[in-house]
Amino acid sequence: MRSQTFRSLMRKKSFAAKLVRNSVGGQGCSFPSGLDGVYDSTHERDPLTFNSSYVSPFWVDTQSHLFENLTFECNFINGSYYIARSATSITIYTVPYYIYTCWMFTKMSDNKFVQYQGTTKLASAANLNYKIYPIAYAVSSDLICDVSAFTGDTVSMLVKQGTGESEKTSCPVSLWGKYVYSLTDSSGSTFCSFNSWLDICTDTSAPTVNTTLCTDTTLYSAAGNLYCLFSMTDSATSDTYVYLYNGDTTVDSSTTYRFTCVLMKYSSSVTYMTQYPNECLDSSSQNSTYIATSPGGVYTMYANVTCRKYSCSMATSTFLFHTEQGNPGLLD
Repeated sequence: MRSQTFRSLMRKKSFAAKLVRNSVGGQGCSFPSGLDGVYDSTHERDPLTFNSSYVSPFWVDTQSHLFENLTFECNFINGSYYIARSATSITIYTVPYYIYTCWMFTKMSDNKFVQYQGTTKLASAANLNYKIYPIAYAVSSDLICDVSAFTGDTVSMLVKQGTGESEKTSCPVSLWGKYVYSLTDSSGSTFCSFNSWLDICTDTSAPTVNTTLCTDTTLYSAAGNLYCLFSMTDSATSDTYVYLYNGDTTVDSSTTYRFTCVLMKYSSSVTYMTQYPNECLDSSSQNSTYIATSPGGVYTMYANVTCRKYSCSMATSTFLFHTEQGNPGLLD
C-alpha cells in the first residue's frame, strides 16, 4: 500500500543556494525522465500531455481574460523543484507577462505520479497555483516555489490515460469494511439515508457502491466502481486523505468526475468522510466532518463488516489472519 504519513511529506523550503534566472529566454530544462505521455490530472480540467520539456494544455483565468490552451515549458530546476513557465507571453492591459508555477514529482509507477503544487494560490488567477510577472522580471526559485509546507490541497495526482484500474493500490486499512451510510451535501440536504452500502472488503483496492439501493451519485461515480490511487495521513489530526479514480467510461464533470479526494477519520465506531471532486480543499474549507463548498458532501458511515489482515512471522513461516466483525442491526 502506497500510503504515506502526511507530515513526512511536508517539506520546508531549504534551497542550498538562491537560484536566479532572468525570465527572458529562460534557461531550459527537462521534466523527470519517464513522464512523457498523456495524463489525467486531478489539478487540471483537461488531460495533460508531457513531452520532455513541455506540457499542455492549461487555462488561466485572470481578472481581465481567460487564457486557454497554454503550453508550459520547463524553465529551470532547483533540487527537486521544477519551475515551469508559459512558453509564450500573455497580454494583460497591453503589458506582456509570463505565467510561472512550481512542481515537485514523486514517481509511484511508470504510469502514476504524485505532483506537489509548490506555488501558493493567486486570488487574481481564479485561486490557482500561479505567479504572473512582466516578461523582463527576474524570478528566483524561492519567489515561485513559495509553499512552505505541502497540505492536502497542494497534492495532485497524474495517471496515464487508460491505466486507472491497473494503477489501483490498497485503500487505507482503516477504511476496510462494508458500510451503510448517509450523505449530506454542503447545503444540508441528506441522501442515501443508511439504505445503501459501500463495500471496501470484497476488493480492498476497489471501493464499490450499490447504485440500485440508492440512485443518488455517490463518490461522483455513476457505475459505483472506484479505485484507490494514493493515501496519506495527517499525523496531527489523524485525518487520512484518499485519492480515488472513477472507473466510469465517461464523466460529465458536473455530477460525475474522473477523480475524487476524500478525507476520512474513524471515531467511536463511526467513520466520517468528506468528498470533493478531483482534489481536496484547504483545511479551512474541508476536514473529515465538514465541507464548505458545493458539490462537496459529508458521509456518516457504520460498518456492518470490518475486514482486516494482520501478519506475523514465526521462524521462517508467515501467517495471515483475516477477521470479519458484524455490526448487528445494520445491513445483512
